[in-house]
Amino acid sequence: MDLRPSWESQLPVVVTLPDGSAVVVDRIRGAHGAVLHDVDHVALIASLGDKPVAVARMIAFAGDAELAFFVKWEHQRRGIGSILRDELVAIAQARGLRRLHAHVLPDNVAIRRLLATPSFDLVGDRGHVLELVLAAQ
Repeated sequence: MDLRPSWESQLPVVVTLPDGSAVVVDRIRGAHGAVLHDVDHVALIASLGDKPVAVARMIAFAGDAELAFFVKWEHQRRGIGSILRDELVAIAQARGLRRLHAHVLPDNVAIRRLLATPSFDLVGDRGHVLELVLAAQ
């Protein structure tokens, strides 16, 4: 019997980017992955071929979660961040999390664009912290 959370049992996933490239999204595995899982920390990695190109994380605490993203510069604006965002949203929904927070620099247009999606309702913008609520499905 598979006792992993339902989202985890569906990984890895392969998604075709608009340019035809296949990106593989998986959880970070090995000793580091086990430690992250123990502290309610979801860490996803996106790879093109055997090369990691992006990481997304979600740390859950008291019904809320903190989000963080990193996409290598040369792979930005290819849809990889959106794929990771959507995976984290699905995981947050599966865990019953509603409030998500992201610390961003005020001039980081890319992350603000990534998080400006119908999946989220923006409920707070203090300049360096966006507070988001998952939109009703």
